[in-house]
Amino acid sequence: MMVVAMLPAFSTSLNYPTARLQLTNLLRTNPNQAEIVCRSMKGTFGEAIAMGMKTAAMTKMRDPAIIQQAIYPGYDAVAQNIGSTFKQILGKAKLAGMALVGGLALAISSGTFPLLHILGGIFGAIAVGLVLMRKADAENAVIHARRDLIPEAIRAMAEGRYAFPPG
Repeated sequence: MMVVAMLPAFSTSLNYPTARLQLTNLLRTNPNQAEIVCRSMKGTFGEAIAMGMKTAAMTKMRDPAIIQQAIYPGYDAVAQNIGSTFKQILGKAKLAGMALVGGLALAISSGTFPLLHILGGIFGAIAVGLVLMRKADAENAVIHARRDLIPEAIRAMAEGRYAFPPG
């Protein structure tokens, strides 16, 4: 049960400094491709950047002030979901921990040595610690991306390097 709860937290291995360099380069050379790459980064700051760019593109304006007014709310709306995803994972981990404690109590009451339960508890505690570290990294990446990458996206749209979708 613990493994199933923890799998989504470890399914992505996104390093913010590397992703920032890649996205900065894409935003300066091919902003439309940057949006596609960001859209593929599910559950990370990239998804929030893609939504911000999509929201700003709906205005079809090149004025930086209007782009800024559109991009930040789109970014913030999706960025809030990143923290809540980790809260859901930790909620499932709590349920698995309660099941482990219940199994431990049953093993002790039946007179058997609960070695498997103790090992599961150690594994679970390590996994929860790692999830908390991933959550902190993801939340920091959201803050840094808002500071570093969103102004670059605004610049790309205002300077005309971003081709608005037809419609």
